[in-house]
Amino acid sequence: MEMIFKKRAVVWGAVLAMAGAGASVPALGREACRSKELKMKDCDLKMKGLSVGFSAEKIRFTSGPWTSIGDFPSHDKVSEWQEVRLKPLAGRSLIVLKVWEKKPDEITLEDLHWIVLEPQKRDLVVHVDEVIGKRTLGPNGKTIHDPFEKTSLKPEKKKDPLSKIIWSAGDRRGVLKDR
Repeated sequence: MEMIFKKRAVVWGAVLAMAGAGASVPALGREACRSKELKMKDCDLKMKGLSVGFSAEKIRFTSGPWTSIGDFPSHDKVSEWQEVRLKPLAGRSLIVLKVWEKKPDEITLEDLHWIVLEPQKRDLVVHVDEVIGKRTLGPNGKTIHDPFEKTSLKPEKKKDPLSKIIWSAGDRRGVLKDR
């Protein structure tokens, strides 16, 4: 009994040491990245049989026996992560991102992209990529934001667990492709 306790203490000591050193420690059932993780562009999330790791350039996801790695959308243009989360909806596991992207021909103008992805088998399928806001650097050095458009993901029929998923961003609407 004492030996088991010592092994657990060593394991927890290592986990705490990694966390203190800034290493990414996998979340246990957490579905959204914390603000510090968003700033570092490094986050691990889990939900219902899906584990997803995010870095500035890659997304690693494990579902069942498979682990796959895909590119983070527009990673070379992304300046800041605003939101990264997992969303279970209508029997599906979705990845929802809100990221600021630099515009190629503009020095100070950036777009806020709302991106909805879904791990399917060994691929990441992009269902939605919509611009929902803009910002620029003002003359006094402060950031000026346009009002953000509201976004939503809802099942077509609330009581049907396998219902189609309707997305909306401002006045734009659509249906996520079937699996």
